[in-house]
Amino acid sequence: MQRAPEVATSQRRIGRLRTLQRTFGVSVDFDLEDALDRLVRDGLVKEDADGTLHTLLPAAADPFALEIGRVVAGIAAVAGHVWTFLAGFKGGKGVATTVGVLLALSPAAFGIFVAVFVLTLALTRYVSLGSTLGAIAFVVALWRLQPAGVKSPAFALGVALALLIVWRHRDNYARLARGEERRFALRGGKTS
Repeated sequence: MQRAPEVATSQRRIGRLRTLQRTFGVSVDFDLEDALDRLVRDGLVKEDADGTLHTLLPAAADPFALEIGRVVAGIAAVAGHVWTFLAGFKGGKGVATTVGVLLALSPAAFGIFVAVFVLTLALTRYVSLGSTLGAIAFVVALWRLQPAGVKSPAFALGVALALLIVWRHRDNYARLARGEERRFALRGGKTS
């Protein structure tokens, strides 16, 4: 998917044209101020005299409900990128979106993911191997760092996302086994 130039920009409006291949584009237009006004008007957000916004959603008082909300949002984001309906339910491997979800789930475990990914990439120059080992390291870190451990919905999502990364890289593993996987190289460097 390519990102086309910005269509319209101001303090209040954000507009972009998203394109798939060369023949199809979707205009995305979002007015942040209008969205916040609607939340205040509908009673879901309260605005103090100093302009501070507070949520009035009942889930805000229940940490488990908030974690479930984060997990559902993470599932939707990754599934929407891996199996997008705009491209015939075909998409990428989901690593970039998964990385964003991992950061939101647990910044500390995400740091371990990044460290393992970078170390693996530096030693082997295989991005697929770095992604896979990083995802596995994230699950182990989440298991140790999450207060509820394996009983946490975030842990379950971490396992599911790691399995998805492993599954989506099947072709890369086959190329690795045959010695045909391309290695990462910085600009102009030779890949082998």
